[in-house]
This record gives sequence, C-alpha cells and structure tokens, in this order.
Amino acid sequence: MGCGAPYTQQQSATYDIQLEYSIDYGQSWDLVQQECVPSSSDCSHTLVSSQYSSFLFTNWRRLTVQLSSPAISNNTEIRWRQPASAMGIEWALDDLYLGVQCPGFCHGHGKCTKANGHYQGLVCGGNSDGQPCASSFLYNSQTYYGCTRDGREATDNRLWCATTADYNRDRKWGYCICGVCQCDPGYSGKSCETVTRSLPNYLNESFEDDLSNIKWRWDAGGSIAVTCGKVASGSSIVFNLGRSRLLETVDLDLTRSSTLQFTIQVGSSRSGCPRPTDSTENIYLQYSTNGGMTWHMMKTFQYNSGARPSQQNIVLLNATKTRSTRIRWYQPKASGSNTDVWALDDVYIDSVLTPLPVVEDFDPIKNLLWKFYIGSKVEPFCSSSANALHFSYSYTATERFVSTVSLRLTRSTYVQFDIVVDCGQTLPLSTAYVTLQCSIDGGNNWKTLDSGCSPLSSNCSTYRRPSVYRSGLFSKWRRVTISLNDTQLMSSRFDSVQLRWLGYSSSTAYDWAIDNVYIGEGCPGLCSGHGRCDANGTCVCDQGYSGSQCSFYATSRPTQIKERFDQTVSSYVSVTGGMLGTDCGVLSANTAMTFNLAGERELVTVDMDASSVHFIQFSYNTGSSPSSAMCTAMTSNNQVLVGDYSVDGGVSWTTLGDLRHYDTYRSPTVVNIPVPQAARTKSTRFRVWQYGFFTSGAAAWALDDMVIGGFVTANDSYLSETFEPLQESNWLFFPGGQVTTGNCNATTPALYFDGSGEGQQHATTKIFSVELQPLVLVNATLDASLPTGWTAIGGKISTQCGSVDDGPAFVFSSAGTRELTTSNINTTLATKVQFYLMIGGDPLLGRYCDNADQYSESVQFYYSTDLGQNWTLWETYQYDQYKNPQKVTEILPEAAQTTTTLLRWVQEGNDGRNTDVWSIDSI
Repeated sequence: MGCGAPYTQQQSATYDIQLEYSIDYGQSWDLVQQECVPSSSDCSHTLVSSQYSSFLFTNWRRLTVQLSSPAISNNTEIRWRQPASAMGIEWALDDLYLGVQCPGFCHGHGKCTKANGHYQGLVCGGNSDGQPCASSFLYNSQTYYGCTRDGREATDNRLWCATTADYNRDRKWGYCICGVCQCDPGYSGKSCETVTRSLPNYLNESFEDDLSNIKWRWDAGGSIAVTCGKVASGSSIVFNLGRSRLLETVDLDLTRSSTLQFTIQVGSSRSGCPRPTDSTENIYLQYSTNGGMTWHMMKTFQYNSGARPSQQNIVLLNATKTRSTRIRWYQPKASGSNTDVWALDDVYIDSVLTPLPVVEDFDPIKNLLWKFYIGSKVEPFCSSSANALHFSYSYTATERFVSTVSLRLTRSTYVQFDIVVDCGQTLPLSTAYVTLQCSIDGGNNWKTLDSGCSPLSSNCSTYRRPSVYRSGLFSKWRRVTISLNDTQLMSSRFDSVQLRWLGYSSSTAYDWAIDNVYIGEGCPGLCSGHGRCDANGTCVCDQGYSGSQCSFYATSRPTQIKERFDQTVSSYVSVTGGMLGTDCGVLSANTAMTFNLAGERELVTVDMDASSVHFIQFSYNTGSSPSSAMCTAMTSNNQVLVGDYSVDGGVSWTTLGDLRHYDTYRSPTVVNIPVPQAARTKSTRFRVWQYGFFTSGAAAWALDDMVIGGFVTANDSYLSETFEPLQESNWLFFPGGQVTTGNCNATTPALYFDGSGEGQQHATTKIFSVELQPLVLVNATLDASLPTGWTAIGGKISTQCGSVDDGPAFVFSSAGTRELTTSNINTTLATKVQFYLMIGGDPLLGRYCDNADQYSESVQFYYSTDLGQNWTLWETYQYDQYKNPQKVTEILPEAAQTTTTLLRWVQEGNDGRNTDVWSIDSI
C-alpha cells in the first residue's frame, strides 16, 4: 500500500484496505478477523484486525488469515475493499491462496499451495496442527489405522485422525487433507519447520543510524530522533507517528541466548513527547516462533508506567529459544501522530558468553565482542596507519562510548589496550577525557573500573591514578595494562561483567580512539611492557624488542641519567604538564623543569640499566617567592610529589616514597631517594609525578639538577681536575660556575662563582669510590687452576675462545651440564662481585667459539646461603649480548652477605659438545 512511500506528517491521511466476507450474497459484509489485543481478557495471543492501514504496509508483506467460524459456509464471498476514495492511492495483491490450511501455517516461512488430496504426513487445523497422525488410535469403541470421516458426516465430512493412541482420553486431532507448503529459502520440511540457513544469533542496536534490514524486519511509526531526550545514549527510536506502531526483529537464532536488554521510555515531560492516556495505548513486548503467525506476550509497558527511561533486563523464556524467533515491540492503538509517544534505545540480545581471551585489533571490528559502539568509525587515527576505533566529535556531539558484551572475569584477568585522547594536544582540557568503567548488573549501573589510590589513602601499597585517561598525558598513543586484582571489584570471580570506555559528554570538541584491546589471563611476563598479547597468549613485541617475553632489546640503555634543565631536556626523559622556566623561581641556576601547566603532571625516564643505581637526587620546591598565580604552593598531602619505579615497562609501578610534608619544600631543597635492590635491574624506569588533575599554576612544583645513579667503575676510584680545561665527566653539576683566569688573582684557570643571580651555586662531583682499606676476599685469575674448594662441570681452563681478560680463561664447551660453583665465602664485608664474561665469540675478532642462539642458553648467576640447599637467581646474562668479553660488576644483595655464601654460574641448556660455548675469567 503506497509502494514504499514512507508516511510523513505532510501526507493528507493514511487509508485502509478491509478484508471482508459475506455469507448472504453480498448483502452484508464483516471483517474476516476481528482485532484481539492483550488488553482484552479473552485473547490467548494477539490477532490483528483484517483492516490494514497504509501506514503499516508500505512494503510487500505476506499475511495468513484463518477464517473464523461465522465465515465458513457454502455461500462465502471474500473481498478486499478500499472504503474511502482519494487521489494517488495505489495498492496491490499477489500470491492469493484460499483453501484448506497448511500444516502449522508453514510456520510463517512458506506459502500454501493447493492440496493434492492425499495425507502428507502432518495434520492441519483441529487442536494438533502440524502433528503426525497416530499409527493407530481408539475412537469411541473402534480402533482406526488411518484417516476417517467417521464422526464428521454431519459437519464438514472431512478426513481426520487422532494424533495420540486414545482419542477418547486425549481428544487430540487434526484434518488429514491439507494444503502443501512451498517453503521460503532457508527453510524446509512439510511445515517449513526446519531452518537450513544460518540466522543471526545476537542483536545490538543503538539507533544512531538508519535502521538496517539485517537487524529489523518491520518498523512503523518510529524515527531516529531525540524528541524524548536522552533515553540511554545519543539518539533513540521515537514512536510518535500514525495510529499503530511497531518494531520487529528479523528471525534470530536464540538457542544460546539468555537475556534481552533495552531501555524504554513511555512519554516524557518534554514538549513533543506526550505520554499515553489509557490502557488501550499500552506497549507490548512479544515473541513469535512461527514467522509472525502468532505472537505471545513477554511484558506489558503500561501507559502510566512513568515518563522516564527504564532499563530492562529480561531473562528469555525457554519457549523463545528456538532457531527462528522474532521479537517485537507493539503499540496496537494510538490516537494519532504526536500523541501517546514512546521511545526505545540500546537493544541488545546476547549470544553465548564470550570466552577469554578477548582480542580486538579493529581490522575489521569483531561485532560479537561489542555490545554497542556509539559515535565511532573504524579507521586509522593519530599518526597510526592501522585501523582503530575512532570516536569523533564530528560523528556525534552527544555521549560516545564502546561497551563489551558480558564476560566472565577473575582476579587474575588483565585488561590491556592502546588509547589516545585529544591527539597532539599540548594544552589539555579538563573536559577531554575517557573513563574505563565496569558493570556487573547487565549495564544498569556503571562505576570506574579502578578508582585509583591517592596519597591520602591509608590502605595503598602503591599509589596509582584511576582509570581515567585525559588529554595531555594521553595525547599520544599509550598502552595501558590493568590487573583486576588491583581494582575495587570485590569478589574473586565475576560471571557477567561488561566494560565500557566512555568519553566525557560536553561541548568540548575532542576526538579519542582505542586499539589493540586484550582481556584475558595475560602473556608471559606481560610482555615486559614492550609488547601486546595475542589470541594464543603469546607476545607480539614492539619494534626493537624480541623474545618470548619481549625482554631482549637491540639498543644499549643508559646506566645513569643526569639532567640540568638549563636549555634542553635529553631524550632520556619525557615530561607531561611541565616546561623549562622560572615561574617557580630559580632552584639552582638558570631554568628548572617547572610543572605548572593545566592537566596531569609527571616526568618519566626511559628504561635504564639500573643494576648499579643507588639513588635519585634532585633539587625541588613548591610554590614561588614572592607568590605568583603561575606557581601557587601545594596545600594538601593529596597534591604531593610521588616517586616510583617499574621493572616491567610501565605495566606496574612500585612506590619509592612521597614528599608528604609539602610545606617544608617552599624553598629549593635537595631530595635524595634511595633505590632499593628490587629496582636495580637491567630494565628499570623511574617516575616522579603528582596525583590529580590541576588548573594552570595550581599546586605547582619544580625540579632541577636531577641525577639517577650511583654506578661506580674502576675509573671512578679517583678524581683529578685542573680545569685546563674542565673535564665535564668529573662533575654532576656546577650551576653559576664558569672557568676563568684572573679572578681572585688566580694565575691559572679555575672554576669561578661570582655570586650573582638567583638560586644555589655549587659544584658537585661525579660519584666515585673511596676505599681506605681495599679488601679483596676472592681473586680467582683462572690462569692455571680453580681456587681450593671450587667445583666445575663441563668446563676447563683453556684459550679455546681467545683471551677473555688476560691469558687463559675457564671455558665451558662439553656436552651436558655446565656450571661453576665457589666454595663457602664469608661475604659479610663484601660489596660487589666482578668478573669477565663471554658467551660464544665474534669471528671478526678471531674468536671462533660457537654462539648461543636461544634464551635457554643464557648464563644465570645464583647465590646460596644454606650450603647449596636452595639457590636464589641473582642475574641472567642474555645469550646474544656477550659475544665479546665484558666486565660485569654486580652489587652484592644484603641477603647474600653471610658467613657461608656460595656463588654459582650455570648454563641451563646447550646443543652438545663445542656448541653454545661460554667463558669466564678474573673473578
């Protein structure tokens, strides 16, 4: 009716076509089917009147109508009638069948054709429609073995049979001669009961774009709008047109589904969204398992149910869980357009619970993993050539978010993802941020996944920011890894958790994106913070890293970091929320790194070889003197500076301490933070940061003359300086000083301080060792023999690999076990162990020993304090990092300083004799 033209308010009116019957030669006519809606007490299921509105039938629809008893006669006429005449009205009929019923009405997935006069294996009509005849059945006192007319001679004289063995008891029957079903594509069987094609097994719809015929079979009276305000998120489908309104899904495979979720609003206080006024205008949620032939009730939404959004979580009945089920929202009657309005949003029907891990790289997006993604497109973003889920202000100015389907999570689950917020922004906005949230009640309530742990918290083992990702700190792509064990979810297991990344809804124009989402038990070592997990639980390493845990790196790492912050900042640190300047005064000389910009504030180092780092030292102050709006002082312990370190590439952080007594740092003060043994690894990064988000100039602070070090080599056992010229390597800092001749009557160059300018003036030497009484407990040259009590397996003193330090070395090249163990050593006065090590050899330098080629062929260094019963791993020397001799210095852990300490060097694996060779010398 209307040939596809949608109804608009500009049309003069809708029109009806009535399907009618007459049994008196056309003198009187009645509707073939009267309306029966759930508000009627005598309705077992919904029946639509055979008066068809052009508003509902703008596209071809198949209708199957069962004749009621009054219409059955020997003189029945049927007609389709347009009662009113109007210009331009067109309507059409096709595929008409008038005859005996088909079994099960073809389950709504086929059309009836003429009966062939034979029993086809299923009955129709009666009270057992679609069932087979019983092989024999008892009727009255006689047993029948097939169809019979007995008992129906006085009515229709049609063949019938019972569908159970005893009709007298069960009264189950149907007609034997039925129409023949011609099934639609994708269905088969005598009643088209068998689904032969794959149907969608879930549905998610946020009503941000036009309705898709992949999800929806029939809609009438609704449009995508915000007429009733925000119902769930963004826009919704608002039903405010016509006299009858519905939204019907396509056929769905719900055999593994459990829940239907949506948000509905019946009217509102807003203009243009008046609520229904009586029960005839109720909205019904219904389902059909026979292609829309019959509809059954799931829930009624009363006309007076409250004019505000109501989120519904409906457990699907077993009767709905078929391979071909439709669901619809139906308002049979409305007074007309812009009356009795209701709206629907965020419809979701789940499938089977998604197993972990969840891995998503958006190339393309895996729809089964996501419940909704509002205001986004899959496309490259922010200097990345790979696809990401990009949320643009230009796509929608309202709420933007992406939420997962329900997941079964545990305390050992990790959430990992890449995120960028307000790409490239150097002056962050307080209203540009994304929050990672969780829900354990199907999306009814949401809370921040990790609320963080501030310096004011009494139960923090380590401080951390909440799972809120802001412009500035995240204006470049960054990887985030969260352990659920650190969050505020309280139980040990969560059978149904949804996660949601939610962009702040405001007038602020900013974009954001996520990529490489992983939710699962984690990869080995969490990829050392230098890779991401894939679906197989293995690490995909970042560029420059390799190995099963991404722990091998191609470039060397600094052993010490020194920053003067005079004119530039080295590539060894990255800064957020700070800049070189003097807004907080002069701490040492010239500029300092001043953290007074709006947003979050932190300084992070690159990964260091911190095996010999003992302290972090810097000049520090908060506020300025005289007071300045660009550098106001801290006023709370929740604003204080925090120092921490990470040994896994920033995945987790351990707090070193905080500068809690903020009021003691109102003038420049030298701060020294000891670095514990646990932080002294080959790959440690350090961070100083401030908890919170700040306005420009508020709770400001400054750093200067920062050094992270403590490393002492053989060349650092003395210092000699004549200033002819100045040897930069001798000095950490000398602010305010310059080398001159003639000042103070000096006749040779000297380091001269003229006392001018602001800040401290000082000269601080490099770190060097002073040993008044050098004590060597063990000096094993390994030139001729092992020291007394030492044992070796798989090695001998040799020059097979050339010189490692001086002369022969101890070379391990035999098949099987290879290890070197000392005798008991009293190490209570010892501070370090030093030796030369080579694994394999570089043939370009005349070293022809076979190189190791896998991690298991690395050399590991252990100590024992209980006569060898238990061994503690001290360090691992990677198989591919020692192809040339290297001098190794290890600071002795306090736990190893005992009267009975054993040391051992071990290679766990090798490929046999003269393979994967390693050498040690001068211990």
